[in-house]
Amino acid sequence: MESKARASKSAKEVGTTRQLRTELSTSYDHTAASAEAYPEKEHLTQLFKELNGIRDSKRRLITSSKKDKKTKSAEPGQAAG
Repeated sequence: MESKARASKSAKEVGTTRQLRTELSTSYDHTAASAEAYPEKEHLTQLFKELNGIRDSKRRLITSSKKDKKTKSAEPGQAAG
């Protein structure tokens, strides 16, 4: 019974996360298009730069964590070889 409840909760969390990512992506795309179409609106350009900074920092975090995992998984193989 508990496992079904956990699975249901997990599915809801995944659905919520996916919906939030979609909304963020839509907002980002709209901001990017607006900043490009109206360069004189400095607040849009600044917002776009800030969003790019957030996105790039997230990519760096993901990339570095993947590198850490690869390094950790490679270490035992190197010690045995």
